[in-house]
Amino acid sequence: MKGYDDFFEAKKSQMPLDFCDFKFLANAISKDENRYFMTFVLCEKEDDHLVMVATDGRRMHLLRPANADYFGIKEGTYKVLVNTATEMIFAHVDESLKKGDYGFVEHGEFPHYMKVMPTGEIRDTIKGISFCKTDLRCIVSFSRKLKEKESINPRYLYELGSYNWSVKFFEGELKSVEFTSENKQAVIMPMTDL
Repeated sequence: MKGYDDFFEAKKSQMPLDFCDFKFLANAISKDENRYFMTFVLCEKEDDHLVMVATDGRRMHLLRPANADYFGIKEGTYKVLVNTATEMIFAHVDESLKKGDYGFVEHGEFPHYMKVMPTGEIRDTIKGISFCKTDLRCIVSFSRKLKEKESINPRYLYELGSYNWSVKFFEGELKSVEFTSENKQAVIMPMTDL
């Protein structure tokens, strides 16, 4: 397929845990074609392993895939070509593409994920919280930790899934909230209630 030099596939029936991890990652991919560089997944080396990053500008999901070698994941930029309830196909963008070619994404265009990680003094934490559509208690408990006039889109919380999350709230106005669970991490920007 033009513009892509490699593919990997995740099927729910074969590796359900890995499939759920990739779904978590894909939830944060931008659907706004005007922000073309955010419609891809960035994959790069972080210490001795790979980290995959997706963002839509309001939130960022990071995945450090446990089975990167099994799937043949390599550094670079990936486009999700298929994203259904049972199957996902990731295509590695051909690095020989030139500016103006279809599918070209300059590596430097993707937001550098380490620069948007929240830093500073932690004002509050929650340990062992899970976000499930059938149990709103966790959403209510989480929302009570936000500052007055701040909110987070509940869909973003549901799309974190029912993993066991540790959450950090940082000091300052409209500071990102950080979520970590095993090989997954998310950073979500709160919105201001008007």
